[in-house]
Amino acid sequence: MNFINFFKKANAETGEPMMNFLCSLLWPYVSSYWVSAVYLFSMRNRTKQTAMKRLLQEVQWFAESMFDERIIEFYESCSLDTLKNALSSFKVFTPVE
Repeated sequence: MNFINFFKKANAETGEPMMNFLCSLLWPYVSSYWVSAVYLFSMRNRTKQTAMKRLLQEVQWFAESMFDERIIEFYESCSLDTLKNALSSFKVFTPVE
């Protein structure tokens, strides 16, 4: 019983900072995928195809404008590599052709 109380107290003291640290590591990736999905959703009515390089530039511009408007919190969400991985993942899972 004493060990359980010690564990609960230790977890309460160190749990929140650890969770904040982990969120600060993972949240930019989540934001990148979210920004990519929102941008792809917004261009669903386009009839012409867009080259991948041009699409990446447009998504990055969109992410930076969302950062400037404080819609996304981390500038790392605008990273070209992360956005490229997000678009590639969407292509593999076939919401994008």
